Formats: sequence, C-alpha cells, structure tokens
Amino acid sequence: MLDAPDAALVPEGHNVLSGRVTDVSYTGVSTQYLVEAAWGQELIVFEQNMIVGDRCDVGDEVVVHWSPQHSFGLDVSAGG
Repeated sequence: MLDAPDAALVPEGHNVLSGRVTDVSYTGVSTQYLVEAAWGQELIVFEQNMIVGDRCDVGDEVVVHWSPQHSFGLDVSAGG
C-alpha cells in the first residue's frame, strides 16, 4: 500500500485500487488497515511489518496494489 502521491511506484501489471484509510490496527507481525474504496466499500488490507518507515494513518489517501498471482475469486453462491 502506498500513499497516493507515490502511485507511480506501483509495479507494472499489478491490480490497483484507490481509497482512504479509515482505521489502522497494529497486530504484531502485520498492520491491518481498513480502506474505503472510491465506490464506498470498505476493504481490509494486511501489510507485513517487514519494512521500517512511514506507515499510513487514518485519513490518508492511498493506492492499494497487489500482484494478480496473489488474487483469488470467491464463489458468491457459496456464502450469500
């Protein structure tokens, strides 16, 4: 996850969503962010705490990105 001004750093071919951080929870090995997407849905984003540096704060505009290899679909008929 990147601050919005850093969007040019997203690797080519990654899936990309823009949003705003609404909650931040440090969970030990990772940080959990709630990010409100542009269409209003809230996403749960986990980031490993491997890099020391700036973290996103509540209210930050961010760009969430991930490799398509790390994506999977859910069967909506299985759980409503």
